[in-house]
Amino acid sequence: VEYGLEWDRDHLVQLASTILHFLWPISVFIFQPINLFVLIFKTNMHRDCKIAFVVHDVLLVCFDIYNCYFYQIYTVLPYPVFCCTGYLCDDQTSHRLLFAILAFWTTAQCVPYLFVMMRMHQKMLLGDSPFKLSKSSQFLLMIVFSIVLVSNVYGFVAWSVESVERDEILENPSISWARNQSRNFLVFGKQYGDIGMFHREIYLLLFSIIICFSYYLIITYHVVFVIGKQAGPQPSGIEKYHIQLRFMIALSIQACVSSVMFILPLVALFLAMATPIAVIIPSAVLVPLRFLLAV
Repeated sequence: VEYGLEWDRDHLVQLASTILHFLWPISVFIFQPINLFVLIFKTNMHRDCKIAFVVHDVLLVCFDIYNCYFYQIYTVLPYPVFCCTGYLCDDQTSHRLLFAILAFWTTAQCVPYLFVMMRMHQKMLLGDSPFKLSKSSQFLLMIVFSIVLVSNVYGFVAWSVESVERDEILENPSISWARNQSRNFLVFGKQYGDIGMFHREIYLLLFSIIICFSYYLIITYHVVFVIGKQAGPQPSGIEKYHIQLRFMIALSIQACVSSVMFILPLVALFLAMATPIAVIIPSAVLVPLRFLLAV
């Protein structure tokens, strides 16, 4: 067994599954209900932003349940092979379908979050600001973001094509041990770079991150470092103004944490599948990387 995969075989796959089984009830039954209660009853957020944020939290609950209970994906880097250990991971269910459902829940929760950020930014702008957008322009902007994000679901469905040598690849001693952990596999190829048409989805995903995250960075910078340093509106509205500013800063911190915990690992995973980086880095780094990508 190469690349330290004996650690995954003997300990880490089962440990990751156990952690996920504990995480989703805590998130779904404790953290998210508290978050929803505060959003609905304890905030003075505008109605459209409040509804969007509630939708975001509901989608986040769906994502947690699916990712931590029904799916539980585990990657066998540096090989472009995935297995899963969740409730739906039997040999009758298409891993390609499970992969696409994960893509849907992942991208769907980003749409209302971007909507909230856009609307809060627009509400804090003065009427004569060159960044002020009409309602129709805001609608079109959200349509563009939604298409860019949800197009990744199509990418996962259309381009997650398994290798014709799937059975042979699974006989590799460095991979075959996973058959004792799971009956459901998605096998792109024999080694890094051998991922068939899935490289198209990697390009599409990187494009989506660049488009949506760039917009997010621009409005965050504008709110925190430009609007936040201005004197603000008239005294009668200054308290509301500063509440909005603090809320935007809180959203920015949350998004930064999400980026570090989710976007960066996702980019690292796909780069490791498409490039020799996973072969170059030592096993002492690759072993914890595989584990962290799972949890």
